[in-house]
Order: sequence, then structure tokens, then C-alpha cells
Amino acid sequence: MAAQPQVTASFPNLFSPLTVGPRTFKNRIYSPPHFPGFIGAGFMPTQRLIDYWEAKARGGIAAVATGVTPVHGPLSPFGRPDFADVYGRAAEAMHKHGSLFTVQPWHPGTQGGEGGSWAPSDIVTPTGNSVPHVMTKSEIDQMVQEYGFAGEQIAKSGADGVEIHGAHGYLITEFTSGFFHLISHAMFKASLFMAAGSLLHVVGSRFMTDMGGLKKQMKKTYAFMWAAGLGLMGAPFITTGFWSKDAIFAAVYESGSEWALPIFLIAVLTAVITAFYTTRMIGMVFFGKNSKHIEKMESEGHHIHEAPRSMWIPYGILAVLTIGIGMIGLSAEEGIHHLFGEYLEHSFGIHVAHEVASSEFLGGLNPVALGASLVAFATGFGLGYIFYIGRWVDPVKFVNSNIFFYSMHKLFLNRWYLNAFVYWGFVVAPLWAARGIWRYFEQTAIDTGMNIGFEKAVGWSARVVQGTQTGVSQSYLYIFGAGLLFVVLILLL
Repeated sequence: MAAQPQVTASFPNLFSPLTVGPRTFKNRIYSPPHFPGFIGAGFMPTQRLIDYWEAKARGGIAAVATGVTPVHGPLSPFGRPDFADVYGRAAEAMHKHGSLFTVQPWHPGTQGGEGGSWAPSDIVTPTGNSVPHVMTKSEIDQMVQEYGFAGEQIAKSGADGVEIHGAHGYLITEFTSGFFHLISHAMFKASLFMAAGSLLHVVGSRFMTDMGGLKKQMKKTYAFMWAAGLGLMGAPFITTGFWSKDAIFAAVYESGSEWALPIFLIAVLTAVITAFYTTRMIGMVFFGKNSKHIEKMESEGHHIHEAPRSMWIPYGILAVLTIGIGMIGLSAEEGIHHLFGEYLEHSFGIHVAHEVASSEFLGGLNPVALGASLVAFATGFGLGYIFYIGRWVDPVKFVNSNIFFYSMHKLFLNRWYLNAFVYWGFVVAPLWAARGIWRYFEQTAIDTGMNIGFEKAVGWSARVVQGTQTGVSQSYLYIFGAGLLFVVLILLL
């Protein structure tokens, strides 16, 4: 208790009441969902677990939450006839001490194990051990109904709230996070592709070496491609790409898989490369001098100009949304969770309490994932700026100055030699084999051996047979006698 004045000074509202919807917390101290190992069969709390929760309430905690409680499958307790009675006893135990009691409906999603994994896709997570069942539209509707039924049962038991588990890569997160990732990438990538189409339309070439110095003639496209490009690079805190990328980094890093660290490092390296080549693209297209191709176009009377409104307005809107949604990124994905909660409340009358305060780092961001995102962006963008925007270092001279970078450049320039491998493996090698078959089998074995050889063998045989046909009867009798004598000698021996 001696430490209470210091705690109160750091958190002045810690011991003050808080009203959320129709419920009032006596203070701001909350026991989050966890399992101490006292749960009974079918996820029904034992008396020992109820005593454990009551001890927390007796100690002054304002609200106690259960651990995860399955809404689907044979382990779900919500359909049991004694659910309301058992969970009602737990709620009464909390209420005796002025504390609230919440239950946490949950589905493991891809982490349900063999036969229990349901998910939006058949992708196996790093912590999964089986290919999940891909949910159909009717099964998604069924799952929503099961969550609604769970909420009704919780309300009948006398508990004070429903806390839907929407984190840790379980089923709810697999829908909402994937949706956020899809929408964020759809915005800035669609914007970049449409802006690239404007560049091709204006310049008449798809090669970046035919561009350069276009930021003065195409100011709007330049600005919008910067905005969308920053989204692709994952510029910190202001783009949707950053929050989406950070979520991926955190999911991999926290997965607990033995492959988590290697995959995490590969993901970070990929982010560095993405930031570098995006900055390189913007530098080569909009900075520096006009290319010889542009100079030739202008000399022929083709004026370089901004794309028409019908082209730049659509990708401009998407670029602005990339930055706008990115600047509220800490709450954007959570907003999807809130939408789901509102759907449950409006459709089934289930009130989903949302967190109103958090002492976690930047609202729960993983500091390692955040640091990796910042380092990846800074490294890739910094190198791209030095070589292609600031042009402080000539990339050609830099690459040729070191055998390592020269070799890497050759590897990338030749597309990892995949084209050469495919060409040699599926074009040159089959042609070489076909020529060998033609030369050594068809020409030698068939043409020479079969055709010419067979012809000569037949001719020689004919000459041998012809030599035995003299037309002299004494010769035939001599040969007949010699043959007869040979047979008799064999029989006698």
C-alpha cells in the first residue's frame, strides 16, 4: 500500500469509476482473459476456477474475464443446459464484491488443429499443423449465428458483458486483418498502376530510361505517385501500407514457429527492397534530365503534358485515401472490429464492450516489428534517394567499383538467370537431344544401319546363295555325299 500514492500520481484515474454503456466499473483495474488451468470438461468452470475469479474480485479488481470459450464444435459450452446455471454462479460471485464478469466467445480459426481449423482460406499459419477447412458463405452465416447464440446465453447467465476475441490470429482477426490488408494494398497499388498508365500514355514508352525530369510537366501525377509510392514503401505512421506491413511483421515475429525468425528477416529484407525500387522508380521517372526519347518527341512537336482529368482524378482519390486512412491507422483496423461488434449489437442485441484506454506501447504495436518497419523503410528509401533522387552517387560507377555489387547487379539484371535456365533447360537441351537422336540414331542406326546395311546384307546373302547354284549335277552329288557323310560321322560319334 506504500506504493499507492506513487501509482495514483502516475495514473490519477486508476481508482475512479468508469461507465461503459449500461455498466459501471468501480475502478480501472481489469483482469484480462487467461486460463489458470482450472477449467473443467467442455470448457465449464469448476468451483476452484470460480473461487479463483472471486478472489480477484475480493481483492478489488473491477472486472474479471474468462479465458477463451469456444462458440463452435463439440467443446462449446454455450449449448449445454447447465450453462446459465454454472456461469450464473460465477457472475454472482463477482457481483458480491461489486465486480463485473465478462465471458469471451472464441474460435481458433486456423489454429484449431486437425479437424477443428476453419478459416477464410486454406493457408496454413506458422503455428498451424493442418490445412484449415475453407468456410463457405453458409458456414460464415452459421458462425455469426453461433456468436449471436453465445451472446444470448451469456446474457441469460447474468454476466455483464461479451468480450469477443479478435486478436492473436484467431478466426475474427483472419477476416478483419485480411480485409484491412487487402483494402490498403488495393488502394495504393491501383493508384500506382493507373498513374503508370498515364505515364505510358504521355511518354509513349513503357521503359523508365525513356522518361526522366517529368515532375515539372506532370505535377499532379508526380504528387499522387509519391503518395501511393509511400504507401507501397510503408512510410511510417502516415500510410496504410505501414500498418499493413507492421501487422505482418508482428504476426510472423509473434507466431512462435521455429521458422519465425528466418521468415521475419526475409520479410524485412523484402520491405527494404520494396522501398528501394519504389524510390528508384520515382527518381528515374520524375527527377534528373529529360531522356533522349522525350527530347526527340518534343523536337517532333509532341508536347509533354499532364494526363487528362479523366485519368488523374481516379488515382488521385486513391492516393489521398492511402495517406488519409494511414494517418488514422492505429484505429483503422480496430474500426473494422467495431463494425463487427455493431453488427452483432444491431442484429442480435449483443453489446460488445470496446477498450477505452490502453497503456500498451503505441496502442499495442509490437516494438520489434515497429523497429523493423522503420529500419526497412529508412534503409530502402535512403539508398534510393542517394542514388536516384539526390544523385549524389552514380549507381553505374558504384556497381562497377565492387565485384560483389557487380555480381549482384548481373544476377538481378539477368532476372536471377531464370530465363537462361528455362531457355537452356527447355529449348537448347531438347534441341541438342533431338539433333543427337537425328545424327546418331536416325542417320547412323536407321539410314546407314537399317537401310544401307540391310540392303548390303541381303545382296551378300544373295551372292552366297547364287554361288552354290552351279548347274552341274556332279557338284550337287558331291555336296550331297559330303553332307551325308558328315551326318553319319556325327551319329557314330
